[in-house]
Amino acid sequence: GGRQTPGGTPSTVITRKVPDGLGLVSLESAAARERPSAHPSTPLALYVHIPFCVRKCHYCDFTSGPATAEIRQQYVSALEAEIRSSPWRGARARTVFFGGGTPSELDNPSLAVLVTALRESFALE
Repeated sequence: GGRQTPGGTPSTVITRKVPDGLGLVSLESAAARERPSAHPSTPLALYVHIPFCVRKCHYCDFTSGPATAEIRQQYVSALEAEIRSSPWRGARARTVFFGGGTPSELDNPSLAVLVTALRESFALE
């Protein structure tokens, strides 16, 4: 089994390393914990965490904040590898949600790398 969204759709979290202001903190991904024996019959709902913001808001509890261009590139590279090595690759996915900090803080080429990896790794509907 996998995690279920409130609507009952299986979901997986793809997240590898996030800036914590001092360096990088490793997070365990749901995909790494759950090794499916077969693809689910219900399409997945994918969440892609983009933890970058212009500044950290006082009310925000998400792992997010400002980061240098080098940290952002390292994150995108690690996230692309995580997507491509997902045990769920090949499964159908109905939705892809980019969240976290402010996903538009990534430049267009970085977003294109992630979207390409998602398209090549999952059967997006």
